[in-house]
This record gives sequence, structure tokens and C-alpha cells, in this order.
Amino acid sequence: SSYLKFLDDALNMLLLLRPDCHIKSDVVKLNKGTRQNLPSEGRALIDLYLNKLPVFDSDGVTIKEYINHYPIVQVRRDDLDYFSNWQYHGGAVSKDYISEFAYESKNPRMFWVNPPVNEKDVYVEMDYSYEFPVYSAMNDAVNIELDLQDHWMGPICAYMLYLLYSIDSTSTVD
Repeated sequence: SSYLKFLDDALNMLLLLRPDCHIKSDVVKLNKGTRQNLPSEGRALIDLYLNKLPVFDSDGVTIKEYINHYPIVQVRRDDLDYFSNWQYHGGAVSKDYISEFAYESKNPRMFWVNPPVNEKDVYVEMDYSYEFPVYSAMNDAVNIELDLQDHWMGPICAYMLYLLYSIDSTSTVD
């Protein structure tokens, strides 16, 4: 049980230092405006790739697939602020796509889009990091394979050994 807590700590440390170790690719509907947030499970934005156009089923509500639309380019927010009044378009711009996004690692769960999302629904394909399961809270965690690429196993084992050897024990074997 304490070893699984060490595993949880090691995975959280790895995710903090390397958000790209545990990535989810998803199509996400953006909120109105320029300021956007990751889905609730997201920890840090990795990238936005493409605008996606939904193709609806015969009921007109259920999305059955997405079609690739315009690509999205990452820009620096201060460049947007300097060269244009991009945050205010008076509601005049209402496109079904965005052309660029800005992101700063100081606030990893938030990003900005341009042009602002107004009246039309805008869907984008994005990659973001998300949390690992809490293995110490699982009954059968020993039998579950880690959702992690092999090249991350060395750092995970090294950090777990560091935590293990850091235990202040009064045993004679310590």
C-alpha cells in the first residue's frame, strides 16, 4: 500500500515536470469569448491542431463524426495585444473556426483563441495532459498495467527508490 503511494507520488512528479508523459487527444467544443479552459480532467495544454466541423446524425443533435477544417497556429499573446485589438470585435466576428491560439505555461489550464468564439459553435482538436489514476486507492492496482511509455519507467523507479530510501525508520536494517 505504501509502495503504491510512492508510485502515485512519482507519477504526479513526472506529470508536473513532463506534462507530455500522459496525453489525451480529443475534440473539444470551445466556450464563448477569447479565454478558454481545458476540460476538467486536463492538467496542461500540449497543443491545438485543427478546427473540426461536426457532422450530425439524422436527429440533428448527435454528432456522428468530425471533418477536418482550418489549421490552428500558436502565437504569443503579447504579439496579439501589440498588433491588434483582438479581444474586442463588438460581436461582429462570428466564424465557425479559430485561426490562432495563445498559451502561457504560467497558467497551464487556460489559453486564448482568436477570433473570439461568438454565435457559432467551434470545435477544435487538442492534446492535453491529464492525471493518472490514484493507484493507492485501488483494490487491484497490482494487476493493472501502467498507462505509460516504457522510457518513463526508469525515472519512475528511481524516484520511487528515492522515496523508499528517504523513510526514517528505526529498524536495525535501516
